Amino acid sequence: MKTPLDSRSLRAIDPKQLRNYQRATLRVRVEYGPVKGTEKEGKKMKGAAGTRQKRHVGVTSSVGLGGVYIETKDLFKIGDELWLQFYMPGEEQVVEAVGKVSWLSNKPNPSERLGGPGMGISFNRLNERGFRLIDSYVTTKSRLFRKLKFLLSQDPPDLKKVNELLSSTYIKEYRNLQDLRRQVDLEMSTFRLSRKN
Repeated sequence: MKTPLDSRSLRAIDPKQLRNYQRATLRVRVEYGPVKGTEKEGKKMKGAAGTRQKRHVGVTSSVGLGGVYIETKDLFKIGDELWLQFYMPGEEQVVEAVGKVSWLSNKPNPSERLGGPGMGISFNRLNERGFRLIDSYVTTKSRLFRKLKFLLSQDPPDLKKVNELLSSTYIKEYRNLQDLRRQVDLEMSTFRLSRKN
C-alpha cells in the first residue's frame, strides 16, 4: 500500500450500529497490523508503509460498514486494535480503517460463508472514500442477488436473464438450478452475517 495511515482522517463508526450494517462477500488482499501507543491518539500509523510495525497480509471473506472478516493464520487477540488497508474491486484508492478484533476462528468454517481460519474485525473508524465504496458495493451486490433470487423463483426461470446477472458475480459455474439456488441463498445469508455463523 502506498501511504501511512493517518487515523485523524477516518470517519468514526457508531458501535451501536455495527450489527445493523449489511455485509457482502468480498475476496481481496488486505494488509493489517497492530495500532500501538501514540498511534491510538491519532498520530500517523506507519505500519502500512512498513517502517515501524510488522505488516501482516490476509484475504477478506466478507465486508460491510460494520467490519470485515480476514482469512489469515496471523491471528491477534480479541480486543486488539488493528489498522487495515485494502482496495475494493476496480478501485485505485485505498480503503483505510481502524478496528478491533471481535472474534476468532482457528479452523475452516463449516457454513462456507467464511473461508478458513481468521478474524472478525469491527470497524471503529473508516476513511470517507472507503465508507462510500463499501456502502455502494454492498448495496449493489444486495440488489443483484435479490434480482437473481426472484428470477430463480420463477417457474421456469429466464436463464438468459439469470446468466446476464451471473456475469456480475463470482458465481461462474453451477451443476444445476438447485445448486445455483443454493449458492445464491448462501450469498444472501452473508448480507446479514451474524456472530453465530
